[in-house]
Amino acid sequence: MQHIAEWDRPRVFVSFAGSDRVMADRLRQDLEGYGIGTFVDVLDMAPAANIVRVISDALTQSDYCVLLWSQSCVDRPWVEAEWSAAFALEIKQRRVFLFTVRLDATPVPSLLAPRRHLDAFDDNWAGAVDELVCFWERDWAMRTGGAQVLPAPCSAFDDAAVRPPTILLYVRNRDLSVAHVLTVSEKSNGAELDSRVRTALALPESVTEFQGQVGLRFSYQLHYSGEPIVPTTTLAGLGVTDHTTIELQVHMQQFGPTGSSSSVSYRFNGLRDEPWSVSRLRTLAPPITRSLLTKAFGHLAP
Repeated sequence: MQHIAEWDRPRVFVSFAGSDRVMADRLRQDLEGYGIGTFVDVLDMAPAANIVRVISDALTQSDYCVLLWSQSCVDRPWVEAEWSAAFALEIKQRRVFLFTVRLDATPVPSLLAPRRHLDAFDDNWAGAVDELVCFWERDWAMRTGGAQVLPAPCSAFDDAAVRPPTILLYVRNRDLSVAHVLTVSEKSNGAELDSRVRTALALPESVTEFQGQVGLRFSYQLHYSGEPIVPTTTLAGLGVTDHTTIELQVHMQQFGPTGSSSSVSYRFNGLRDEPWSVSRLRTLAPPITRSLLTKAFGHLAP
């Protein structure tokens, strides 16, 4: 992979056990080669610095955190404190922040076990670093381009039905300027991907107000490279690979006391007139429509 000169130098916090410093320094050197700044604890601290404050500030000022996990990390209070703080920041900021890279086969902490991690042992170091940088490149480009990359609201990593080997995908919603990240089995077909997206993003079939008298009904379709994803086609057959972006298209129909209006499509692929196109919907008053849309999709916004 070539150096990413156009980046505005994202910064990565590296958490590790003291006996793994050689690997932390190796990661620092590799990331610096890609134009990525790093914070590797005491190497970046001034003499007599307040260690807790420095580490806390470094975490909050970093764009990402990498936990280098090994047997040396087990029962190390400082390592646990760092990754726990990074995990809390990820939840608070609603974005992908903490990445785990295993240096040996030691199981990761139970709280992190359901999450996707990278193995950097048995000659996999270069591949793990490339995968990290590839993710950050896409994430950084989306964030600096006005889109925020968020974990799936129902967790991108904790679905027991998603089994290795897995790939990481972005499900993009341009009107909300966000892309949600989730993992799927690389052997999935279009129908399985559709089910995974609906579950992970908690996409509703309908929302109502006034004891169900008025509301909106929704249907969804996923697109890749400008074409709808066919349910029976495998992701491999479509050319969908790790870090692919999938566009979400939403069809909406109003209903009220006088019946249903015609369907309206929200094609989250750049076809925007005004937000949500509420002026095109005639059955319900715009304020009610906006309220219903917030109720349906507000959890996907930053």
